[in-house]
Amino acid sequence: MTMYGLPILAAVCCSLLLLTLFPVGSESASCCLRYRQLRLKCKDTHHYSLQNINGSCDMRAVIFHVGQKFVCADPNGKRTKHLMACLDNKGRTRNRWHS
Repeated sequence: MTMYGLPILAAVCCSLLLLTLFPVGSESASCCLRYRQLRLKCKDTHHYSLQNINGSCDMRAVIFHVGQKFVCADPNGKRTKHLMACLDNKGRTRNRWHS
């Protein structure tokens, strides 16, 4: 191996290692692991989706999409239901329970 080939090989191996350590995809970005307190306004919230229990997501949750962020909420919460109703009235529901 040449003097220049070894650093390139090491960089490629490190890149592959990093790709396997950090999952990419929509599931990791939209899987709620805990609820947050709601301080959202209907006008600032784009839409919501509903998370069901599956292999990597171990709880039901409502995912409110605000800009590039998402907020996980308890589907039985009073504020959650109020915000969901507001978004439903505006036709901004992404999908029902998904897994």
